[in-house]
Amino acid sequence: MGMLTDQSVATPKNDQTALHRYEAQGTVFVPEGMPLTLVIDGRDNPETLEIPSIFEKIDGKEFCELLLKGAPLGAQERGLSAEDSVAQILRTAAHWSNLQSVILRNLPENKAAIDVLNNLKHFRKLELTDPQVDPAELARQPFIGRLEELSLRNLFVDDVVRSLSGSSNLRSLILAETSVSPAALEELRRCPHLVYLQLEENKVDDRLLRAVAQLTTVRHVYIKDASLSPSQIGILTQCPWFELIALDKSSAASASNLPDRRIRIIQDDSWSTWFYHL
Repeated sequence: MGMLTDQSVATPKNDQTALHRYEAQGTVFVPEGMPLTLVIDGRDNPETLEIPSIFEKIDGKEFCELLLKGAPLGAQERGLSAEDSVAQILRTAAHWSNLQSVILRNLPENKAAIDVLNNLKHFRKLELTDPQVDPAELARQPFIGRLEELSLRNLFVDDVVRSLSGSSNLRSLILAETSVSPAALEELRRCPHLVYLQLEENKVDDRLLRAVAQLTTVRHVYIKDASLSPSQIGILTQCPWFELIALDKSSAASASNLPDRRIRIIQDDSWSTWFYHL
């Protein structure tokens, strides 16, 4: 029905990502106590997403992370719409006793699907890519304040970012193609444990970088997909609290003559998970 995944992420020491996959067919033996991710790719296994009752057969103690991704659904069971099928899957997963992380990529989510995430007892990480959800509705969800890690892509996020203001749990925030405003970013100054910020925006101006520079709890910052000038990089290097300043390779020329050892030019996508392993 999918794939069981155990993933060890890249670190500055080994600069490699190890990924071990176990085909979820028949009996699968994995080391005891290993945290597992259940990966369901609707592009390869569309029937699994279209028949949500399949998830009721899964042992609720097995998985700490659920990753659902794929093309638009055509639900086949009980006349469910695609949005209702996703909601039903999440409603079932909400009863899994060890589930901490939910990743939804390129799937339709309605209000019911988002609401049910409040039922996860140990919910700490959410990733939404191309979500079909009202940002204001997402911002009003009680679980937002419980999250330690949040990643949003292709969503106007200002309301959500403002709702994070004052969160004592938030440690990592990744915003990609969200057109986040400087004013919204400045609200994150009230998040005492935010240590990692990643922005993936084609256009990053001085106002946005100055807002980033006000986040004195952040230790690792990654500006991706933007070509920064030397003066823009200088806005970041003037912040002594930044321990690492990661830049896209498009900024390599601008950074080449800057002596700051905290600057690192990133050549791949593995770096965004390092901060938890430094």
